[in-house]
Amino acid sequence: MKRFFLILAVLYAIITGNALSQEMQKGSSVLNLGLGFVEGGLLDIGELGVGMNVAYDYGLIDTWGPGIFTIGGFVGFSTRSPHNIRYTNWGITPRATYRYPISSSFEVYGTAMVGLYLVTNSLDLVDTKYRHLVASTVGLRHWFGSNISIFTELGVFGSVLLFNGGLGFSF
Repeated sequence: MKRFFLILAVLYAIITGNALSQEMQKGSSVLNLGLGFVEGGLLDIGELGVGMNVAYDYGLIDTWGPGIFTIGGFVGFSTRSPHNIRYTNWGITPRATYRYPISSSFEVYGTAMVGLYLVTNSLDLVDTKYRHLVASTVGLRHWFGSNISIFTELGVFGSVLLFNGGLGFSF
Protein backbone atom coordinates (compact mmCIF):
# COMPACT_ATOMS: atom_id res chain seq x y z
CA MET A 1 0.00 0.00 0.00
CA LYS A 2 2.93 2.34 0.71
CA ARG A 3 4.19 1.82 -2.79
CA PHE A 4 0.76 2.60 -4.21
CA PHE A 5 0.65 6.05 -2.57
CA LEU A 6 4.23 6.80 -3.55
CA ILE A 7 3.60 5.77 -7.17
CA LEU A 8 0.38 7.81 -7.20
CA ALA A 9 2.21 10.91 -5.93
CA VAL A 10 5.02 10.53 -8.47
CA LEU A 11 2.61 9.99 -11.38
CA TYR A 12 0.55 13.01 -10.41
CA ALA A 13 3.70 15.13 -10.19
CA ILE A 14 4.81 14.00 -13.65
CA ILE A 15 1.39 14.63 -15.19
CA THR A 16 1.00 18.12 -13.72
CA GLY A 17 4.51 19.17 -14.72
CA ASN A 18 5.83 22.47 -13.41
CA ALA A 19 2.61 23.95 -12.09
CA LEU A 20 2.67 27.17 -10.12
CA SER A 21 3.83 26.16 -6.66
CA GLN A 22 4.01 27.50 -3.12
CA GLU A 23 6.94 26.75 -0.83
CA MET A 24 6.41 26.92 2.91
CA GLN A 25 7.56 30.35 4.11
CA LYS A 26 7.92 32.21 7.38
CA GLY A 27 4.47 33.41 8.46
CA SER A 28 2.54 30.99 6.24
CA SER A 29 0.37 28.14 7.48
CA VAL A 30 -0.47 24.64 6.25
CA LEU A 31 -3.44 22.53 7.32
CA ASN A 32 -3.08 18.80 6.57
CA LEU A 33 -5.99 16.36 6.32
CA GLY A 34 -4.72 12.80 6.31
CA LEU A 35 -5.76 9.17 6.16
CA GLY A 36 -3.45 6.37 7.08
CA PHE A 37 -2.73 2.90 8.32
CA VAL A 38 -1.48 1.79 11.73
CA GLU A 39 0.26 -1.46 12.60
CA GLY A 40 -0.73 -3.31 15.76
CA GLY A 41 2.68 -2.95 17.38
CA LEU A 42 4.99 -5.53 18.89
CA LEU A 43 2.28 -7.87 20.23
CA ASP A 44 -0.14 -7.81 17.29
CA ILE A 45 2.10 -7.88 14.22
CA GLY A 46 -0.01 -7.97 11.08
CA GLU A 47 -3.14 -6.44 12.59
CA LEU A 48 -3.66 -3.41 10.37
CA GLY A 49 -5.90 -0.54 11.43
CA VAL A 50 -6.97 2.76 9.90
CA GLY A 51 -6.58 6.30 11.10
CA MET A 52 -7.45 9.90 10.32
CA ASN A 53 -5.67 13.04 11.42
CA VAL A 54 -5.44 16.80 11.14
CA ALA A 55 -2.15 18.65 11.49
CA TYR A 56 -1.39 22.35 11.43
CA ASP A 57 2.01 23.98 10.82
CA TYR A 58 3.00 27.65 11.05
CA GLY A 59 6.26 28.90 9.48
CA LEU A 60 8.28 30.30 12.38
CA ILE A 61 12.03 30.46 11.60
CA ASP A 62 13.64 30.64 8.15
CA THR A 63 17.20 31.47 9.21
CA TRP A 64 18.32 27.91 10.05
CA GLY A 65 19.99 27.08 6.75
CA PRO A 66 18.09 26.46 3.55
CA GLY A 67 14.95 25.11 5.21
CA ILE A 68 12.26 26.46 7.51
CA PHE A 69 11.27 25.52 11.05
CA THR A 70 7.52 25.29 11.74
CA ILE A 71 5.45 24.69 14.86
CA GLY A 72 1.89 23.49 15.14
CA GLY A 73 -0.30 20.72 16.38
CA PHE A 74 -1.54 17.22 15.56
CA VAL A 75 -4.88 15.56 16.37
CA GLY A 76 -5.39 11.96 15.29
CA PHE A 77 -7.74 9.03 15.61
CA SER A 78 -7.09 5.37 14.82
CA THR A 79 -8.91 2.10 15.28
CA ARG A 80 -8.02 -1.56 14.83
CA SER A 81 -9.59 -4.89 15.80
CA PRO A 82 -7.13 -7.68 16.59
CA HIS A 83 -8.71 -10.85 18.00
CA ASN A 84 -12.22 -9.29 17.79
CA ILE A 85 -11.34 -6.58 20.31
CA ARG A 86 -11.70 -3.03 19.00
CA TYR A 87 -8.98 -0.62 20.14
CA THR A 88 -9.52 3.08 19.60
CA ASN A 89 -6.78 5.70 20.02
CA TRP A 90 -7.15 9.49 20.15
CA GLY A 91 -3.98 11.55 20.14
CA ILE A 92 -3.22 15.24 20.56
CA THR A 93 0.22 16.76 20.56
CA PRO A 94 2.21 19.84 19.64
CA ARG A 95 4.32 19.34 16.52
CA ALA A 96 7.71 20.78 15.48
CA THR A 97 8.83 20.36 11.87
CA TYR A 98 11.93 21.17 9.85
CA ARG A 99 11.16 21.49 6.12
CA TYR A 100 13.78 21.35 3.41
CA PRO A 101 12.80 22.38 -0.15
CA ILE A 102 14.06 20.04 -2.89
CA SER A 103 12.63 22.30 -5.60
CA SER A 104 9.97 24.99 -5.83
CA SER A 105 7.25 22.32 -5.74
CA PHE A 106 8.75 19.49 -3.61
CA GLU A 107 9.89 19.43 0.01
CA VAL A 108 11.03 16.80 2.49
CA TYR A 109 10.53 17.24 6.21
CA GLY A 110 10.92 15.66 9.60
CA THR A 111 8.68 16.14 12.61
CA ALA A 112 8.95 15.60 16.35
CA MET A 113 5.93 15.32 18.63
CA VAL A 114 5.49 14.77 22.37
CA GLY A 115 1.98 14.64 23.79
CA LEU A 116 -0.79 12.35 25.06
CA TYR A 117 -3.10 9.75 23.60
CA LEU A 118 -6.21 8.09 24.93
CA VAL A 119 -6.72 4.33 24.47
CA THR A 120 -10.06 2.53 24.82
CA ASN A 121 -11.11 -1.02 23.98
CA SER A 122 -14.42 -2.75 23.35
CA LEU A 123 -14.07 -5.19 26.28
CA ASP A 124 -13.86 -2.64 29.05
CA LEU A 125 -15.06 0.84 28.14
CA VAL A 126 -14.48 2.00 31.73
CA ASP A 127 -10.76 1.18 31.55
CA THR A 128 -9.64 4.22 29.57
CA LYS A 129 -5.89 4.74 29.56
CA TYR A 130 -3.93 7.90 28.93
CA ARG A 131 -0.44 7.33 27.59
CA HIS A 132 2.48 9.48 26.59
CA LEU A 133 2.89 9.94 22.87
CA VAL A 134 6.44 10.37 21.57
CA ALA A 135 6.57 10.41 17.80
CA SER A 136 8.72 11.30 14.83
CA THR A 137 7.90 11.24 11.14
CA VAL A 138 9.56 11.88 7.81
CA GLY A 139 7.48 13.27 4.98
CA LEU A 140 7.39 14.34 1.36
CA ARG A 141 5.13 17.09 0.02
CA HIS A 142 4.33 18.22 -3.52
CA TRP A 143 2.69 21.60 -4.07
CA PHE A 144 0.02 22.04 -6.78
CA GLY A 145 -0.98 25.62 -7.49
CA SER A 146 -0.51 28.31 -4.93
CA ASN A 147 -2.19 26.68 -1.93
CA ILE A 148 -2.87 22.94 -2.43
CA SER A 149 -0.46 20.07 -1.85
CA ILE A 150 -0.37 16.32 -1.36
CA PHE A 151 1.81 14.72 1.28
CA THR A 152 2.88 11.35 2.54
CA GLU A 153 4.43 10.56 5.92
CA LEU A 154 6.02 7.55 7.52
CA GLY A 155 6.44 7.68 11.28
CA VAL A 156 6.97 5.89 14.54
CA PHE A 157 4.55 6.41 17.42
CA GLY A 158 6.09 4.38 20.24
CA SER A 159 5.95 0.79 18.97
CA VAL A 160 3.24 1.65 16.42
CA LEU A 161 4.13 2.34 12.80
CA LEU A 162 2.04 4.89 10.92
CA PHE A 163 1.77 5.47 7.19
CA ASN A 164 -0.20 8.57 6.35
CA GLY A 165 -1.07 10.62 3.29
CA GLY A 166 -3.48 13.30 2.24
CA LEU A 167 -4.07 16.88 1.21
CA GLY A 168 -2.51 20.07 2.52
CA PHE A 169 -3.96 23.56 2.27
CA SER A 170 -1.74 26.63 2.60
CA PHE A 171 -3.01 30.00 3.79
